[in-house]
Amino acid sequence: MRHWFGQSLSDWTMDTDAPTTTDDVTTASVLATGPATITLWSAKTGGTQYTDLLDSAGAPITQVVSSAGVGGFTVGAIPEFQGPDGVFALWADAGGGARYKMIATDVGDVLTDLSATVATQQATIDLLSNSVGAVVYNTDTSSWPARPDDSRVYVWFGPTAPALIPPGDYWINPTPGG
Repeated sequence: MRHWFGQSLSDWTMDTDAPTTTDDVTTASVLATGPATITLWSAKTGGTQYTDLLDSAGAPITQVVSSAGVGGFTVGAIPEFQGPDGVFALWADAGGGARYKMIATDVGDVLTDLSATVATQQATIDLLSNSVGAVVYNTDTSSWPARPDDSRVYVWFGPTAPALIPPGDYWINPTPGG
C-alpha cells in the first residue's frame, strides 16, 4: 500500500536570509522558496534514493518539485505525492546540504483502520472462545486446510483464506480492512 506525503503544515522548501549577530547570538530569517527539486531517500545520510513515486494524480515521478507560487499553492509548498509501497517515512533532500524527515500524512487513517480491524478480530475471537470452548490460533498457512482430528475449533489467521476451511473452523484476515 502506498502512503501519502506532502501538503501538510510542515512540508515546505525553505532558505535563510543573510545571518546577523547581536550579543553573540546569530539569527537569520527563514523564507519559503520554490520551485525546488526534491529527491527522496531511505536514510538521513547515504541510503537509497526512492524513485518509485506517484504525483497527486497517480502519474509516475522520480522526484518532487515544490511550488513556485502557482496553481493555488504558496511558494515553497511541497505538493501531495505517494511514496513507494509500504514506506511511512522518507528523507527529503532539496540540495541544501541536509535531508529532512517526512512522515506519511495518512498514518492516522492507517492506525484507525488497523485499530478497527483488531477490535473486530478480538470480538470474533472472544465470541468463538465463549461459545465453543478451546480455540487454537493457527498462523501456519502451510498446514491449511489440514488439521489434527480433534474436537477443538481452529481459527486460521492469514491475508487469504485457506482453499478449504474445515467444518467448524474459522478464518480471520489480520490485515487492515480485512
